Amino acid sequence: MKKVVAKSILATAFFFIILNMLQPADCVANDGVINKKVLIIDSFNQDLPISKIFLKGVQDELAQQANLKINYYYEYLDQENLKYLPKYLKEKYSNQKPDLIIVHRSVAFEFMLNHAEFVFPGIPVICAGDTREKYNNEVLPPNFMQVLGSVDIAESFRVLLKTRPITKKIYVVIGASDLERGMMSKLREDLAQFSGQVEIIYLDNLTVPEMLDKVSTITGDAAIMYFFAFKDVAETSYLPRELMNMIYARAKVPIYTTAGSYLGSGIVGGYLFNGELLGKKVADLSLGILQGEKSFPSGVEIFPAAEYVFDWRELKRWDIDPNYLPYGSKVKFSEPSLWDLYQGYVIGTIVVLVLQAMLICGLLTNRRKRKKAEAILAKMNVNLEAMVMERTQELETANKELRTAKERQEDLISVLSQLNKHLDFTSRTDALTGLFNRRHMTEKVEAEFERFHRTGRTFAVVIGDVDHFKQVNDTYGHNSGDFLLRIVADELRNAVRAYDTVSRWGGEEFLCLLPEADINTALKVAERMRSMIVNKNFVWEGLSIPISMTFGVTIANTGDTMERVINRADQALYKGKESGRNKVVLADGV
Repeated sequence: MKKVVAKSILATAFFFIILNMLQPADCVANDGVINKKVLIIDSFNQDLPISKIFLKGVQDELAQQANLKINYYYEYLDQENLKYLPKYLKEKYSNQKPDLIIVHRSVAFEFMLNHAEFVFPGIPVICAGDTREKYNNEVLPPNFMQVLGSVDIAESFRVLLKTRPITKKIYVVIGASDLERGMMSKLREDLAQFSGQVEIIYLDNLTVPEMLDKVSTITGDAAIMYFFAFKDVAETSYLPRELMNMIYARAKVPIYTTAGSYLGSGIVGGYLFNGELLGKKVADLSLGILQGEKSFPSGVEIFPAAEYVFDWRELKRWDIDPNYLPYGSKVKFSEPSLWDLYQGYVIGTIVVLVLQAMLICGLLTNRRKRKKAEAILAKMNVNLEAMVMERTQELETANKELRTAKERQEDLISVLSQLNKHLDFTSRTDALTGLFNRRHMTEKVEAEFERFHRTGRTFAVVIGDVDHFKQVNDTYGHNSGDFLLRIVADELRNAVRAYDTVSRWGGEEFLCLLPEADINTALKVAERMRSMIVNKNFVWEGLSIPISMTFGVTIANTGDTMERVINRADQALYKGKESGRNKVVLADGV
């Protein structure tokens, strides 16, 4: 019996091996559309604007090709687990090898140079970045191509001096990570040409609190050039855009930059790198590979990926003359003129006045006609009542039409009011979980801080994160992850008090605001949430998925800011993650 079973297993395995060998490399649909797999490996977190903008450029450009259907796969590098990543990726993609790999930025580029032959042997690789970063200058492998968007940092400084001629000092804000330190030598070399023209002061060897204190003291004929900062000298990590917001809140002088991803967060603008242009260039080069061309354009290609872009609001704030802007500059976020805002009302009012004038003219005409008719009918005394009734009916019809028009106008105003309310609610709600989103929670925490400073009644903040959520997505698919986030949101909502607020803070992370809660109350609420989640039976398509969450807890203290309280809770959360997960951790210094 055992021999029969063994022979059956061997025959089945042999059948599937032969079947797999006979399958074509590309799946072509009946309508001629080719299915291709593209793997994107990014050096940064998927929530960073620089990654989103680049990815948008790639996908928008490839989506225009009617004969291609692209299935995208995404990997975002975790610096702490890079040594385990090659083996993990090799196993993950062993049965679904991509047709093309797109690598974004220098960390991912270096990773692929070291491990591509082991993980993805022979697969075409297009590496994208810009000339500000440090890239390996060795000869690229034959299946590698490098696309670099050129960024003229000196031009960014020339634009600053041209648009704000009074500038005598430029403060350069940049972090202290390995990536940022690698840029410093090139940065000093590019800016040497401005010696004697303007004083350049570097704020790189500081902690972020020291940097912010320094920024708040900068006044007068100075300006700030912000690059990015992932870490300060104290090795504290930051998101560059969030740090940009903190700098903007304290700055008393204009802020310029070289990255278009910061536009809209308080910068004046300048000669900005556009990651979407880089993405479109990569997509153009990818087409030949995905459409089956035999030759691979290996080597390095450099193209201009920057443009002159400015924020109209900041130009107005700092009284910068638009005539100083370089030729061909784009100006965004311009406020509409009074005519743009009220042209509908003005035209409507004119129409109503014209209609009223026409009605008055008609009434006056009718009055004259009626008097003439009355004079004639007084003499003739024939059909007087019939003519009067006819004229009266015409007036009633006109009045009825005016009333109907007014009622329609009131109905439209009511509909617009309801739409505005719905739009406001939608803008504050997370579409997936139905919880409040980050914007709404930020306003709630700021309001709670104002009440705390006014009354002295403290409050607590709890940040929770689903443990091993990426493994759920990788094992059961992203639909299961979305399902779990919705169920987790319902459980958290049921676990808090009626006047507490729960929001989706980002990804699988949730933030709870507990008004007038002391630390014991906050710990009890967090423990209740943890217990409800870990004891909940999450069933997805008949499979039971074990889920747990880790929580960081803190309360607001005198002298705190919103950023400090949330950061303190976040640090407690990561302590819980590092010490085993599925626990509630009280923040240090509470």
